[in-house]
Amino acid sequence: VVSLSQDTVEEAFNISQRYNIPFYAHIDWIPPWLVFKESEFNWGHINKIPYMKKMNFVRKFQNLAMYWSMADVKSMSARCFNDLMREMVGMPDLDIYTRHPEADAEIVTETFKNGKEIKMRNEITCVSRFLPHKRIQHIIKALQMIDYDGILNLVGSGEEKNLYDALKCNLDIRYISELDKYATISGSHIVISLWNATVALEALALGTPVITYDSEYMREVCEDKITYVTNNSISELAKSIKTILSEKPKKSPYTITDFNTLEKQIGRATSRERV
Repeated sequence: VVSLSQDTVEEAFNISQRYNIPFYAHIDWIPPWLVFKESEFNWGHINKIPYMKKMNFVRKFQNLAMYWSMADVKSMSARCFNDLMREMVGMPDLDIYTRHPEADAEIVTETFKNGKEIKMRNEITCVSRFLPHKRIQHIIKALQMIDYDGILNLVGSGEEKNLYDALKCNLDIRYISELDKYATISGSHIVISLWNATVALEALALGTPVITYDSEYMREVCEDKITYVTNNSISELAKSIKTILSEKPKKSPYTITDFNTLEKQIGRATSRERV
């Protein structure tokens, strides 16, 4: 029985017990601001999260983590998350494997099988759910600081959309369908992915430069293939965007040629560690 998210781990555990079969469970990470480890203000929240809301999350997550800890094989999406999970389940010596995020070569190349040429446009793209900890509002502010005259593509949906519309002023923001994600990434000057390693790897595979906030997670997965700026420094983010925009547009070594080549390229762009 395989569970690949916290939403299915309890049911997967119950099935494994009922039929006496092995159980594999994966949980990506634990949001540290919801378990009193870091401030929510460091993760893009404008308002303080009520104490009881955090406590309810802790109770719920401890319950899910208990089922996860009883799996025959357990994994998380990066090694840097393991210690906090061990602390949550009270098992300091717990063996945890790593299942790093990866770009899907087959899905990426399927978009380009018709051979249509993707032209470089004066656009910057962010692919993300519209949630506070994704800090898309930082991207908007950074682009305003440099008087960016292009288009900011936002691929995703979520509760923060109204905030982005309120902040944008003269910045041209376009909301793009998930169906057009890869073509949009490929035609953009930059992809900004402040907390999403999968999107960063997809952009690398499509030859588009990536900027992110510096974190253990992004460095573990993406290594030195992308540009890092100091975490939560909007001014550094703006400076880095301006620097890349001023350079002659060029593709990274991860440019699509054919499916087999891209599959190898994505393999080099992603982690080698496997469960």
